[in-house]
Amino acid sequence: MVGFLMVFSNLGKAQDKPIVRPGLLKATANIGAGVLLKPTAMTLYINGDLEGYISKRVSLRGDFSYYFGTQKKDKILKMNHSLFFGFSYHFPKGKFDPFIGFQPGMSFVQGWVDDNTPAKIKAVPVASVLGGFHYYVAKYFNFYLAVRYVGGRYIANTEMPTSLHEFRFMLGLGFNLNLIK
Repeated sequence: MVGFLMVFSNLGKAQDKPIVRPGLLKATANIGAGVLLKPTAMTLYINGDLEGYISKRVSLRGDFSYYFGTQKKDKILKMNHSLFFGFSYHFPKGKFDPFIGFQPGMSFVQGWVDDNTPAKIKAVPVASVLGGFHYYVAKYFNFYLAVRYVGGRYIANTEMPTSLHEFRFMLGLGFNLNLIK
């Protein structure tokens, strides 16, 4: 792994311009994990994002999460797919690009009326804050790590709301392209 990082790091040294600049377009995809806070459960998602830098420090970002379920045998949620759109603020230092961001969004949630009957799918407003970093190993590739907190509340046909408060963890390989020369 160290050799892999060294090869990609050396490929990036031939560049004249810094990678993080206005016009950078970045995309990532991963299989991520989450932790629902109440009820407590581990969740699994496919995540992706598309991010465009409008300055060296500010980017616009859209994310999606496709929910696969929880590790618990009791039924909490049948569906919890999410879409987010917002901005991130970056603190680039060479190839290292830490960031924080805020993204309001919408989760498409389906719970259970009883053990065998799913409730109707509802669009639930959610809010999200995230933080993490990108490490640009070459002109077109980056490694990233991010943590997202999602807040929201789903109310099915019952009086008892289900909390959508959750931490989600993402790690993987991203692709980037500078669109402005």
